[in-house]
Amino acid sequence: MSNRLFFLILLSFVLCLTMAQAQDVKKTKVFLLAGQSNMDGRGAAEKLTIDERKQLAFAQKRIHFYYKGMVNNGNDPLIVDGPLDVTDPWPFVK
Repeated sequence: MSNRLFFLILLSFVLCLTMAQAQDVKKTKVFLLAGQSNMDGRGAAEKLTIDERKQLAFAQKRIHFYYKGMVNNGNDPLIVDGPLDVTDPWPFVK
């Protein structure tokens, strides 16, 4: 094997190791859900089963939820910032 080929293989190996070590950084997954009013997610929470409520409690430990919207025909801001939880539908949605 030529010295040049050996050097390229060695360099590739070192680069792969460096990239693998860089992957050890803790990552946070971010999901952006954007859309009109049907993206609001305002369902009837009282219809959740016991199992679904347990799943929600588990998710609340791992998922931080941020919501920014407007109420009162766009006159008042609505900001929710905290653990994932159910919301109460606005009167006009009910």
